[in-house]
Amino acid sequence: MLEMTFDKFKILLTFKLSGLRTKRVHTPFGEVITGRKPGFSTSATCCNNRELALKRLRFKPHDLNFVICEDKGEAEIHGKKVVYCTPEEFIKFFKEKFGFGVSIKEILDYDITEEFMKGFSDQREALAILNSMYLLYLYREFPEVFIHTKDSRVRMEIQPDIPMLEEVKNLGYGFSYPKTAHPIVRMNYLTDNGREIARSVVERKLKNSRSDIDSLVSRFGEKKVFLIVLGTLRKDGLFLRVREADYVLSMKSTTPDILTKLHISDKSLFKELKDVQSPLQLVSRFITTFAIYDDAVRFFDELERLGFALKVRIFSRWGVELGTAYRAPVELAELLMEMCFFEVDSKTIRRFIELLARLYLKAIEGVAGERMLNELFMGLDLEPVEVEKIYGKIQATNMEMAELISAILSEG
Repeated sequence: MLEMTFDKFKILLTFKLSGLRTKRVHTPFGEVITGRKPGFSTSATCCNNRELALKRLRFKPHDLNFVICEDKGEAEIHGKKVVYCTPEEFIKFFKEKFGFGVSIKEILDYDITEEFMKGFSDQREALAILNSMYLLYLYREFPEVFIHTKDSRVRMEIQPDIPMLEEVKNLGYGFSYPKTAHPIVRMNYLTDNGREIARSVVERKLKNSRSDIDSLVSRFGEKKVFLIVLGTLRKDGLFLRVREADYVLSMKSTTPDILTKLHISDKSLFKELKDVQSPLQLVSRFITTFAIYDDAVRFFDELERLGFALKVRIFSRWGVELGTAYRAPVELAELLMEMCFFEVDSKTIRRFIELLARLYLKAIEGVAGERMLNELFMGLDLEPVEVEKIYGKIQATNMEMAELISAILSEG
């Protein structure tokens, strides 16, 4: 994330002024903004880390790709051009190509939050509504659960509540709809415009809280933070399901510490791996789920204290409570990954994949385990496993995996 006053909304604004159809594209390393019109397609991201930026763009490269940063230069991915440029150069390229009338300075100076607040005579009311939009953005979907009796229908309060939810909806920045034909639960969401305003609030909060975030990263360690963030990042932000703590440990994860956690008795936890999109994210998700889960909970507790995460209740479509989870915005994930990015070498990833296959088949035996494992690997363009070569090596896996994870986590 750039320290300067430039964010993804200004990429969207530049693309829309150019007459392009825009879209936010999720990658396991952060969002990319794309723009299209007949005969031309482009993508852009804000990132000062070249390697991380390329990992984002590599998921769906377009004819022309931009990394908006403090640097200059060019690169290539899958035969497509990548341009590193400043915000001014980025806007200037599209202004000259498509000839829109808005000046570069107007785009750079535009603040969607300030524009929102200009519409209110009472600035305290505007700030309260912005805060409620921010909370709804963190929730992603905020449930309204109703208890039905023979004679009445009572709305159950969800804590923490969103104080001005109805005002947000009345202004056209939020909406709700039932999950079933006989609604026990209605879910509240932000509209597209509401999300853009809420994102700008997140960006501002991150900028104002940078020293607190730096301190948090320092306490947990950059590698551990990067693995937790990459391991918990979903399409709609960071998500960590709350379960019973594995073990009471210090934040220093040694091989013996990790070994105590790799006795994988809860086979259902392997379901946490099913939506990963890259081998590095698979490494991160596994380590977060099975080796440093307690640290991840402590990390999200700290984020909640800083106001960047919420512990939310999860409901099924019928209103049955399924547990709790932490949620945090994708903008926070992008900042933390940029601050803490590190590469895991390909040899280590190959070794991890080999050990994971053994652990997987040890936990989920038979044809079901083989099919689930191959579905996971094929989704990542990995070779299907040769099961007959694995079964004889299963027993020694835990110590080897613990040693490998300890080596990955080592700050040295």
